[in-house]
Parts: sequence; structure tokens; C-alpha cells
Amino acid sequence: MTSVIIVQYNHADLTAHALRSFLAHHPDGHEIIVVDNGSTDPDAASILKEFPGVQLLRNKRNEGFSRANNLGAKVAKGEYLLFLNSDTITDAPFVPTLEEVMDTEPDAGILGPRLRYPDGRFQLSAGRLPGFLNEIADKVLYHLLDRRIRVVTRMVSARWNRRREPGWVTGAALYIRNDLFQAVGGFDEAMFMYFEDKDLCRRVRDAGFRVCYLPEISLVHIKAGSSRSTTSVTGSAYRQSQIIYYKKHRPRMESHLLRLYLKGTGKAP
Repeated sequence: MTSVIIVQYNHADLTAHALRSFLAHHPDGHEIIVVDNGSTDPDAASILKEFPGVQLLRNKRNEGFSRANNLGAKVAKGEYLLFLNSDTITDAPFVPTLEEVMDTEPDAGILGPRLRYPDGRFQLSAGRLPGFLNEIADKVLYHLLDRRIRVVTRMVSARWNRRREPGWVTGAALYIRNDLFQAVGGFDEAMFMYFEDKDLCRRVRDAGFRVCYLPEISLVHIKAGSSRSTTSVTGSAYRQSQIIYYKKHRPRMESHLLRLYLKGTGKAP
């Protein structure tokens, strides 16, 4: 069995849409846990009316993406965990394929699907683990993709149109063995949000398991839909998590270079 964990912070409409679309293609057989992360939205608990089979956990305040997901994982009974963003849309069954890969490939630790924007465009959802030079190159790539440079989009989409074993897959739709998740300590709760997926993938790889990208499975991801209206908070959280990641996994010189860059550009949290 798979336990699906969705973290909600306000925007109950997105959560409801995500649940409707998931259940339309997976009507039974899966445990679904929604963790409300201190929402101030009065409709935050409304999902219980429409989805009585969903287990709702409520934090009194926003504890961060990592801690909220860990809370859901603590009560999950499934052999596998699917961490799914509230701003995702399911348009075809995909969990049986994930379960089959896990069942037949015992060294596969984390699986990630291909993501698309609502208009069907390719969305980059996997890549190399962060490093100072890697991040510079990735920023250029993301800029070109955001500018919708056609030749770049075609090249990158083609590159990610086959199964790969990248450094990381996004936490927007991340599938992992429950016992492995517990064994490596879950998401790092020092990372309020951002980099927690990359950090988890790094630790899973260090534990001797593979991180796999499966392009034959595809989901729609609105991207930042669940964190809209919190730009200042997310910007600071991004940099704080970035610093933690470098301190944990990168050489001391790179960590120092990052701090100098953030200070020099006025982006230090």
C-alpha cells in the first residue's frame, strides 16, 4: 500500500483539486494524509466534508514543509510514501507503476515522475545535486527555460525523455520506501522549505540506494501555487536551507564562497 502525504498551507481549493484528480484515477487502496500547516484560511478543514476518507492532521502554526511531511510520515501505514504537492494535478493512474518499480528493483530508493506546466510545457523536476558551479549553470538553464527559448526547451525536454538516475528529484512528487525514509531520518527539519528534497536524495544515495527519474509517469504541477503570496518568507527560507545544505554536503570552501556571494548580493538571510 502507498500512503499519500499532502501538506496544505491555506489554498484549500488547490488541495481539493489535487485530491479530486488523484482519487479520480486512484479510487481506492491508498491511504491519504493531509497535513494542514497552521492555515489561517477558514476553509482549511473543508476537505473533510468532501473527502471523508482523508486523514487530516493539523499544526497550530506553520512548522515548515519538512516538519509537516515528517509528521504525515510518522502516522503513515503504507509500505511506500508518496509526497505530493497540493498544487499537482493527476490526469492518469501512476501509483501502480511506481509500486511495480519498487517491488521489482530493490535498490531503487526514490522515484520521481516527469512534471508538466498546466499548458503542457515541460517542467524540469530533476537534476544534479547542488554545488557552487552546478548552481550557477542551473540558474542560466532555468532562466532560458523561463524565457521559453524554444531550442533550449526542446533540447532539455529530449534529454529528460528517458529514464535517468539524477542527483535529485523534486519533492513536489517524490516516492520513497517508508522504511528507508525512516532509516535516513526523514526530511531535515532544519530546512523550513527548499533543498529538503535534494538533501533527502543525497542521503538516500549515500545509503546505497538509487534515485530514479521516470518520464513515462507524468503529472501537472502548477509550481509555486501552494506558496503564492509568501514570496518574502520563501526567499529567506530558500537561502537558509541552501546554507544548511552546503554546510552538510559541500566542501568548506564552497560553503564560504556561498556566504560571500549572498552577502555581496544582499541575499543573505
